[in-house]
Amino acid sequence: MITNLKEKTVLARVIMYEECEEIGCDIEYSEFESGNDLFENPTAGLSWFVEGVSVEQYNQTYWLEALVEGIEVFLTKDHLFADASKLVIDIIQLPSDILPELPLYPVDNIEVFLKKRIKDKRIQNLEISFFG
Repeated sequence: MITNLKEKTVLARVIMYEECEEIGCDIEYSEFESGNDLFENPTAGLSWFVEGVSVEQYNQTYWLEALVEGIEVFLTKDHLFADASKLVIDIIQLPSDILPELPLYPVDNIEVFLKKRIKDKRIQNLEISFFG
C-alpha cells in the first residue's frame, strides 16, 4: 500500500471490469501533497469501454492496451499535472480470467512498456502497483 508520499503525486486507481459483454475501465484519481495519507483526499474519475473488445477477446494484451488508452486520456487532464512530480498507477481490479496470466507482465516490464508507448515526459516518473 502506498502512503506518506514524499512529493506531489497523482494517484490513479485503475478498475477494469466486465459489463454487458464489454470490458469497462474506470480511473479514479487524486492529487496528494507530500506527507498526506492517500485516503484523506477526495477523488474524481473517468470511465470508458475498451473500444471494440469483447469479453471473449479480452486477455493480457488487451488490458495493457486499455491501460495505455486510459492513461493517454488521463494525461489530457492538464490541471492534474500542473505541478505534480510523480504518477502512481494502482491497478486494483482486473477481470479475473486474466489473473493467472499476470506473471507474463512483471511490474517492471509494464512500467517500461508504458514509458515506451506513451510519449509524454510526465510519465517518466511512474510507479505501478497491483491491488493496493
